[in-house]
Amino acid sequence: MNKNHTLTPPNFHPRFWVFFVMALSILRGFRFPGGWATTQFLVNYDIGMVRRGLWGEVLSSLFGLYAYKYQLIYAVILINYCACIALLVYFSRKLLEKSACYAAPLVVFFSSPAFVAFNDSMGYYDQVGFLFTLLFLRVFDALSRRAYGALYVVMLAVLAVTHEGQVLLWGGVLSLALWLKMGGWQSTPADVARTAGFMLLAVAVLWGINASFVDFTAEQTVELNAMAGQLANFPPRADYFGFLIGGTTRTRENIIDFWTYDSSWDFLLVSALLHLPACCYFVYIIMLQSGRNPLKLCATLAFSLTPLLMYFFGFDLNRWNSYLVIALFLNGIICVQLLQPAEPQAYLVNHKAIMAALFISILSMNSHNYFFDGYGPKYYPYDSNIWYMRNVMNGTAPFPPLP
Repeated sequence: MNKNHTLTPPNFHPRFWVFFVMALSILRGFRFPGGWATTQFLVNYDIGMVRRGLWGEVLSSLFGLYAYKYQLIYAVILINYCACIALLVYFSRKLLEKSACYAAPLVVFFSSPAFVAFNDSMGYYDQVGFLFTLLFLRVFDALSRRAYGALYVVMLAVLAVTHEGQVLLWGGVLSLALWLKMGGWQSTPADVARTAGFMLLAVAVLWGINASFVDFTAEQTVELNAMAGQLANFPPRADYFGFLIGGTTRTRENIIDFWTYDSSWDFLLVSALLHLPACCYFVYIIMLQSGRNPLKLCATLAFSLTPLLMYFFGFDLNRWNSYLVIALFLNGIICVQLLQPAEPQAYLVNHKAIMAALFISILSMNSHNYFFDGYGPKYYPYDSNIWYMRNVMNGTAPFPPLP
């Protein structure tokens, strides 16, 4: 070799590392929809205005009896999921076009157990709520204030009839985006009054929706399960319909009973430690963004902490902690940094920040914890995916698999 010839390392663009980590996390968490996720699309309004029946009603109205086929449900779920990933790619590209320094928080987010868990929750209504939230942020600059406020009310209403928990998971992000659209931290008294008006209108609409729901009885769940079993080409999850009995009263009783077990507190501790590094990173960014304005800090954090309210309504602790990380990312990076004209801050690119982001990402990529439904992350070389695809090609496994 010519001794005058020098080898130079490849100059990878930050975009490469961001989407490389994103792809790895998708491989770690992706799975086909399970029985619970597909069963929820079988609930519709045939026996009344029931909770979580919107999308089952939409599918049955559009496709008739074919709406009970898992192939169609899979297609709808995958379209929704791909739309979510496409919008995340869009926002990531916009951030990196603004400044390469955003590669650090993007890598922290895409390597986090929260994003892995999001890919694992294939088909759950959480992903539908996430898609509507991203679409709401996407049209931030395209609509007038009045139109954006009206869309805010509509979005919350759609989330409420999709799944009552989606209002708590994504309502904080939607509310922060509305606040920023109406003027944000430079709002005039008129802007504050306009924002409060839209929020109060949304509360009234949500109250009306909740009052219109019909609570299931045990007999109705048996009837619905039997009907779904006759029409569907896969075995529905009978326990899914049991969660629709009794409304909030039954839910509250189940939650109180859930917290009496020591194992629940043990799992909460493990889940909290799992998500703590990414949470601390994004909370620290929000603190630095707020400067010396305690109102700005408290408001941004309050809008981000709404997923934790699900502790009072659901058992899936790791699920709620995952969406806390996602809400912190959306509020701290997308809403505050991308939707606002502020320039990137120096704390995103200094040596300590880069090292912290690298450390958290490595920690996250080596984390292992079972997700809310018992599935854990996969690791390189993702052997379960390889064996399944090989069995499909050999004709010994169906594609797509049965729920």
